Amino acid sequence: MSRILGTVHDLLLIGSACLACFSAPRALAQDYPPITASDFNLDYSESTVSGSSRIIGMGGAFAAVAEGVAAFPMNPASLSRRTSYSTDWFDYDIALDWLIPGVGSDMDLDNSGLPGLSEGSFTFILGGLGLQFGRLGAGVYFRGRNYDLSASGAGGTPEAFQFTLLEVDLGVSYEIVSGALYLGAGYAGAFLDVKRRVGTGLDDFEKLVGFQSNFLRLGLLLCVPESGFSFGASFAYPAALSRTVGGDEAVAGRHMPRKVLRPWEVTLGSSWRWNFSPAEEERRFLRLALDLLLIGPSEDAVTVQGFLLQLRQRAGERPSFGVRLGAESEVIANRLQLRAGSYLEPARRSDSWGRLHFTAGADVRLFQLVWDWKLSFAADIASRYSNLCLGVGFWH
Repeated sequence: MSRILGTVHDLLLIGSACLACFSAPRALAQDYPPITASDFNLDYSESTVSGSSRIIGMGGAFAAVAEGVAAFPMNPASLSRRTSYSTDWFDYDIALDWLIPGVGSDMDLDNSGLPGLSEGSFTFILGGLGLQFGRLGAGVYFRGRNYDLSASGAGGTPEAFQFTLLEVDLGVSYEIVSGALYLGAGYAGAFLDVKRRVGTGLDDFEKLVGFQSNFLRLGLLLCVPESGFSFGASFAYPAALSRTVGGDEAVAGRHMPRKVLRPWEVTLGSSWRWNFSPAEEERRFLRLALDLLLIGPSEDAVTVQGFLLQLRQRAGERPSFGVRLGAESEVIANRLQLRAGSYLEPARRSDSWGRLHFTAGADVRLFQLVWDWKLSFAADIASRYSNLCLGVGFWH
């Protein structure tokens, strides 16, 4: 065990050095022409990892792990997959996580490389409920995000903006072959509002524009019994969020996008679990996971930070590719689980190779009050980006 922990420690040290040496260069505002008309779209692609503390801690490599309702957005087939402790005909799962604002005043949310943005506050709450009836699973999952960001306006005067994004997923899944093959599908609604601060009060915001759309997710999970191997795949259909509020092309001197484009996504994953001992009472294990992510293009789209700065910084001109690696282990039986991971954030602009992230996390068993409770936390660190996650849940 000490050898495993030492290896993880060495990998994190190497990763920190890589961040320092291979961070993508910053872009300059003068490298991009100004936006002069509302003839552009906004690229909305999830290139960074979001989800539960377990998912973040494993670097997002979760398409083949696919356990619990928190895995629903990663792979809808997870809704019907039973864990080793789920033995009744009916079972349920509850998830609730809270993401903490990034550290520092120079956040680059979409790896645009542009200067001029600073983090005001960042709230990200997500949760879900999964129900299992024999081989059938169903669930609902929500992800609510609120970004308060500032950008230099006319004459260099800072202006405050608020992005509110809500995604709600409803899905079903079925276990086709017991313990081996699972299929799932989900229907998601996405809503995005952009507001500008007009006063000093908490609610003094002017709504500039609102968008909404719906899209489908499909998922497959294949497990090889007795081998510890599993393979997962998921596909999210593209969506074009159309305006529901704000028909003006320009508001307060800023040109608004025609649509918000959520490109298609394909994820292929594999996972392997090894138990320290074949004894049934042995809880300690080691799991390794790998995901490959492909995100489709977005036509005539710009980055979020390019929109705020009113610069035509193209995004999604071509498909982008990402790799996610993760590991987890129960290092202290029935008390502590540790995780570590890394992933290459897909490059959404043609003049960037992507951004390297390093992640870590843990679950700690707390106490029994009706149920066994646990505290979960995780961290995601990259150049000009950080994400901390806290969660509570049931220890099994």
